[in-house]
Amino acid sequence: MSQLPGLHLRESHPQLCLTLRGETIEELSDSVRALSEYPADVIEFNAATFNGVSNFSQIGNALLLITSPLRDQRVVFSCPMAELPEYYQTQDDYYDILFFAIRTGLIDAVEIESTLDIDKIDELADEATEADIMPILTIRCDGPFSESDFADKLFSVVSEDIFAYHIICSPQSDEELAEIMECLHSCEAVHEDTQFIIETRGSYGKEALKNGNTFSSPILYAAPEETEDRLSVAELHDILQAK
Repeated sequence: MSQLPGLHLRESHPQLCLTLRGETIEELSDSVRALSEYPADVIEFNAATFNGVSNFSQIGNALLLITSPLRDQRVVFSCPMAELPEYYQTQDDYYDILFFAIRTGLIDAVEIESTLDIDKIDELADEATEADIMPILTIRCDGPFSESDFADKLFSVVSEDIFAYHIICSPQSDEELAEIMECLHSCEAVHEDTQFIIETRGSYGKEALKNGNTFSSPILYAAPEETEDRLSVAELHDILQAK
């Protein structure tokens, strides 16, 4: 799949992403106006903790509110299933939330959890592509890292139908990071147009970014102020400018 109008991914020019969360419309309104002032290219709206996530009209209102003050930033809709209220942590409810977000036409990309049933993934990816919205499949590497397990998980979900993959991992050493990158390169050799967006969790990944290692990722995740997992967007912006 080629690049879509809303979101362009280039390893040579990583885009900076900030995550937007809020339980209420008022919190989202305050947060998005604050985030719009930072040097970020992408705003990821994590809708899972929004108290209106079970009401489609409220999701629509939230997306209208979020997109209206943004100038050049692109909006990625995400909704991690494990962060939803427990009674909405079903495949059908999760599918319906993402399907509605795509149908609004207000987003530039949508994240789809790789644990979703493959038929539902394909349907959402097709719906998004038809709407010029980029589907991004999220692959989470939870627990202790195993190169063979990661390779099996990666090759089991990567296909020609989805162009971008969000890899969330927590490397603890140079060796683990090298093994992750080797798996990704092997996958890219088979699926040439594939792009891997790499988000590291923990102090090792943050330190690697601080030293200028961007993991060949076209999107890098930051925070308004430095956190345990993320550099501040200002510091990461300066690091990229110096490269």
